Amino acid sequence: MQPPYHSNRAAPRSLNRALRGSIRELRGWWWLLPLAWVATPSRFPPRQGLVSIKNRVLNIRLRSGGLIQLKAKEFNGVLDVFCLEDYDFPEIKWDESKSVVDIGASIGLFML
Repeated sequence: MQPPYHSNRAAPRSLNRALRGSIRELRGWWWLLPLAWVATPSRFPPRQGLVSIKNRVLNIRLRSGGLIQLKAKEFNGVLDVFCLEDYDFPEIKWDESKSVVDIGASIGLFML
């Protein structure tokens, strides 16, 4: 019998997808990913994230030229939106959009 952490076969694909997306979208991905690993809560140690790092403000530069400023503990949102492309819908013309209002309260809804 395999340990429980091997039972989810999607986890390695998601990790691989996050890594490929980070390389594609983020400048300085090689230091951002390890920092996010220890700053955000996870099931791996440090489970609650390192307090000294998780409230540090990061300036994340996108390869497209954009700049995102956020706390290290909020990095998962950048992964979801830019690297994993969770909000990427072919029918939306992102180039023409000026802002996004996310009112979904963690249920995955947003509006332009």
